[in-house]
Amino acid sequence: MLGATPLVTTKWMGEHISTLREERGYTREQLAERAGWSGKSLVGHLEAAVRQFNPDHVAALLPALGRAEHVARYQKLVTDAAGKGEWWRGLLPRDKAERRKLRELELFLSYESSATRIRLYEPYAVPDLLQTPAYAEHVLRVTRPPHAELRRALLPGRQALLCGAEPTELHVVLDETAVRRRVGGKPVLRAQLRHLAARAAQGNVTVRVLPPAAGLPSAEGNFSVLDMPAELDGHPGVAYVRTPRGWVCHERADEVADFGARWERIAAQALPAERSAELITGWAGEPQGDAR
Repeated sequence: MLGATPLVTTKWMGEHISTLREERGYTREQLAERAGWSGKSLVGHLEAAVRQFNPDHVAALLPALGRAEHVARYQKLVTDAAGKGEWWRGLLPRDKAERRKLRELELFLSYESSATRIRLYEPYAVPDLLQTPAYAEHVLRVTRPPHAELRRALLPGRQALLCGAEPTELHVVLDETAVRRRVGGKPVLRAQLRHLAARAAQGNVTVRVLPPAAGLPSAEGNFSVLDMPAELDGHPGVAYVRTPRGWVCHERADEVADFGARWERIAAQALPAERSAELITGWAGEPQGDAR
């Protein structure tokens, strides 16, 4: 189901309320008083996304900020987000201390699950969302990232975002070396290439190859740019860089715009989707002795 998750919606609502409050020159305590609440703590918790917004919070805060006309729309927004839920929660540890260590991972999953469009550049390997189980298993064994078992368990749910009645739109630029790198041996690679070609045939997935002749791309490593639903008015989206320890999130509008411009420059140097699909299909069919 397309739409923002509860965490992403709460973060956006919190920033929106904070901006409106500051524009009117209210302190958190003053806004709480205007909303009919005692103390400023609830306003602070909502603005910091510590507490999840519900329809009652919207009904109290927006009129207090002179935005009563938006109450119904924003109430629907937070209600729809609560209905979407967070599919990964049952896979996370129940211990609170362990969960706190996974806060950045949860944020990444929330943004990825909220995205209407993902633009991704990968110079080293086929990205997670398009990996076969055997390919993914070899990547996990070699890279040994933190929480490898959890990442393994999360992968099917993440890849499911590309399927169904309302799939996420995915646009990938892959360096040719990333496509052809022998990960897991020849049979694993060939199966991965066939899978990649099949995924590229989906209407919501575009895969383009960046050939060596394109020269040095205008980026040093992998990154992705995630667009959020239009209902989150003015949301700039987010950009992520994957590191050996996890995903680094960039939320500032200027940073997201910079990553978006970088992706467009790289995509302009990549082969067309049709030619890329032909190459991937051809590499998948190479004899075992010629695969490299």
